[in-house]
Amino acid sequence: MTRKPTMTSRVRDYLSQRRALGYKLHREGRQLLNFAHYADQARHRGPLSSALALRWARLPRAVDRAYHARRLNIVRVFARHQAVLEPATQVPPRHVLGPASAARRLICSPLGNFTNYSGAPAHCPAGFDL
Repeated sequence: MTRKPTMTSRVRDYLSQRRALGYKLHREGRQLLNFAHYADQARHRGPLSSALALRWARLPRAVDRAYHARRLNIVRVFARHQAVLEPATQVPPRHVLGPASAARRLICSPLGNFTNYSGAPAHCPAGFDL
């Protein structure tokens, strides 16, 4: 009888393949390994499920929704890859936790200049009325 691969082994294989293609995956790699350890500690066996991905993505609870959405998006990319190898893999739905990035806040001045959320000055978009 062959043992089913752990989520950690699946993630490590995925990261090795992607890095061999030249992707760095520093932050994403750490997050995916964190997800894999979570899945293995929960004794999850079998293909990735949307429910598992959503439970992990919503951790920790005391952060903004965009953080949760980014975590889910990282797992979604991995899930799409896994779905090719394991057709029973569920790819979590897009935007179920909201957008993965916060909307840009623009502060325009009467002179037609604005500052974006990072503090970098630029010009107001054409046709922008104050």
